[in-house]
Amino acid sequence: MNQKILFSPIGGTDPISNFRDGAMLHILRVYKPDIVYIYLSKEMCVYQDKDNRYLYCIERLEKLLNHKFQVHELKRPELINVHEYDYFYKDFNDIISDIKSKHQYSTLYLNVSSGTPAMKSALQMMASISEYRMIPIQVSTPVKGINLHYENRDNYEVEEYWELNEDNVENFENRCIESRGDNQLAAIKKGVINNHIDSYDYVAALQISKSIKDFVCDDLFILLRAASYRLQLDFSGIDKLLNSTDYDILPIKDWNRKIILEYLLCLRIKLKREEYSDFIRAITPIIAELFELVLKKQCNIGINTYSTIKRNRNNVFIRRWDRKKLANNPDLLRVLDDHFNGRILENPIASYHLSVIIDAYCNHEKTKNTVEDLSNVEQKVRNLAAHEIISVTDEWIKSNTGFTSEEIINKLKYLSKMCSFTITKDLWDSFDKMNLLIKQQL
Repeated sequence: MNQKILFSPIGGTDPISNFRDGAMLHILRVYKPDIVYIYLSKEMCVYQDKDNRYLYCIERLEKLLNHKFQVHELKRPELINVHEYDYFYKDFNDIISDIKSKHQYSTLYLNVSSGTPAMKSALQMMASISEYRMIPIQVSTPVKGINLHYENRDNYEVEEYWELNEDNVENFENRCIESRGDNQLAAIKKGVINNHIDSYDYVAALQISKSIKDFVCDDLFILLRAASYRLQLDFSGIDKLLNSTDYDILPIKDWNRKIILEYLLCLRIKLKREEYSDFIRAITPIIAELFELVLKKQCNIGINTYSTIKRNRNNVFIRRWDRKKLANNPDLLRVLDDHFNGRILENPIASYHLSVIIDAYCNHEKTKNTVEDLSNVEQKVRNLAAHEIISVTDEWIKSNTGFTSEEIINKLKYLSKMCSFTITKDLWDSFDKMNLLIKQQL
C-alpha cells in the first residue's frame, strides 16, 4: 500500500513557536501523512517526558483534521553531542533503511527544518545520494526570517500554546517548500545506464536500474528486458513481455525477413563492441540461411526437396542430403558428385555445399562472387577462430580473408537484397531507435 510517511527530528521550535506551527506540526497539517517518526535527542526527550508536548499537539491536530497519525517515537536519551554530523548520517540511514524495508511502496518525506544543523545537513545529504526516493521539506518561518523564541522551553504551557496557535484555522498559510533537487546518486547512475544502453549492454543497464528503482519508471525495466531478449533473438519472450503494453520494438513481423534482419543486427552490434572473435564464429548460420535463399530465389532450387531430416546421436533433428531424392535431378546430383570426389555423401547440409550449387546455377556474376567470398571467409577464419586460442582483431580478419569485418557484413546485406529483402537505413538503425525509446523512460 502506498502510504505517506514523515521522518522528523524534533527541534527547539517544535511543536509551536511564536503562536504558529513549528516545522514538524506544520508538515503534518499540510501533508497529512499516515505514519510519523519523530526523532528526539536527550534534550527533546526531557521535554517530552515532562509535559508530553509533542504527542499532545499531534493528538490535537488529529482531532482538528479528522485524520489519524500513526506515531513512532525514536528516543535517543544518550544523545548529547547534537552537532556530530557523522553520528546522525549513520543513525538516520539505519532508521530510513528500516522504514523503507517495512513500507516498500511508501512516499517518504523528510523534515529538514527541525533539529540541529547537523541533523538537517545529514537528511539533505541522504536525500541527495540515497538509493531511495525521499522528499525533503523545508518550512519557512512566519516572518520569513530568523525565528525568535518567545516561549519558555522549560516551562512550556502546551495546552495554552495550542489554543493560541494561529495556524489552527481553515485558511492557514502553507509554509512548506519541497526541495526539488535531483538525487545525485540517481543522476550519476542514470548516466551510467545511458552509457550501457548506447553500448547495447541491456543486462548491465537493467542491474543498475534495479539499484535506483525508486527513481525510474516500471516501463524502463520492461523495455530493458525486451531489448535483452531481442539480442538473444527470443521473439516469443518479447511478445509475452510487451503483449499488454503499447510498445513494439521489432520493425519486421514476417518471420523469414525478421530472423535475417535481427541476426544481421546482432552481428553488427558485435562489431560495434569489437567482439570480432564472436562475430566470426556467428557468421555460419546466416551464411547458410542466405545461401539457401539465393538458391530458392535466383536458381529455383529448394533444398528441402533433396534432403531428409534425421535425428543425430544427441537426439537433435538435422537436415541431411538424400541421394535418392537427388537422383530425381540428375544434373544437380552430377554437380555435387563432380565437386566432392565423385560422390556427395548423405551428410548434414553445409553452406559450402550450397556455394557449389550456386556457382553452377546462378547467372548473376556479382551474386556468385559474393557467395564465393563469404564461403572463403567461413572456411578460412571461422574454423580457425572456433578451434584455436587466438587473438581475433579486425586487422587479423582482413589479413586472413582480404576483407574487413564491415565489408563482410555488407556482403551479407547484399545477398539479403538479392533475395528480395532490402535492408533500409531505417531498419538498419532500428536498435538505436529502440535505445532512444528506452532512454526516454529515464
